[in-house]
Amino acid sequence: MAIPNGGKRSRTEAAIMKAEGVYAGAADLFIPLCNGKWYGLFIEMKSKTGRLTDNQMAFRDKVLYNRYSYVVCRDLDEFVIKINDYMSLVT
Repeated sequence: MAIPNGGKRSRTEAAIMKAEGVYAGAADLFIPLCNGKWYGLFIEMKSKTGRLTDNQMAFRDKVLYNRYSYVVCRDLDEFVIKINDYMSLVT
């Protein structure tokens, strides 16, 4: 899976990225480390007022169903707290 973090793309560039594994709605960051409860952690970064798109909600639901954790972080402090919470379960 590629996580290119948004932006406008030409059709050619979009086709190349799709071939590389770009997935609509994929979270911004991924920690591929099992913590005993979850297989890994997906992190979506949003502004204070940012909302998940339909594709992002579908992605979230799919990864949660498959036993991956998913969090939304709105600032650095929240990011640090969520990472520490997740990592505290790693054995």
